[in-house]
Amino acid sequence: MGHSMGGQIAGFLGQGTNGELNTIIGLDPAGPLYFENLPDSRLSADDAKYVQGIHTNAALKGVNFNVGVIDFWPNGGYLQAGCGTDILGSCSHRRAFEYMAESIESNRFYARLCDSYNNYLAQSCINNTQARMGGPKYDKT
Repeated sequence: MGHSMGGQIAGFLGQGTNGELNTIIGLDPAGPLYFENLPDSRLSADDAKYVQGIHTNAALKGVNFNVGVIDFWPNGGYLQAGCGTDILGSCSHRRAFEYMAESIESNRFYARLCDSYNNYLAQSCINNTQARMGGPKYDKT
């Protein structure tokens, strides 16, 4: 598990083991220097047997694309509740590890598989598969 640059470093470690690591969780993986969607140069879904991404400040401090087998985008993944205008993005970026800690402690952070945040808001994904943030690998079927 790694936050920001630590998420990208976890990906490099996974690449070095040819994806043999069991699990990598990227907590708002660093965006600056990694905005190009080149899987060999950043955290990606094939860096471990199971990769999960949690995005809380996409396009500013974090990447703005999926990095895992499953990715969570709390509140759309950009500006987080309680962070005000958050011009520098630091508050929202920090929320990734706060959400992760709370998800482990409470076991209550669930999301539904959905192809876009707009479809989620339109409740088009209400019957789709659920997964738990910080939780085990989910069944994609």
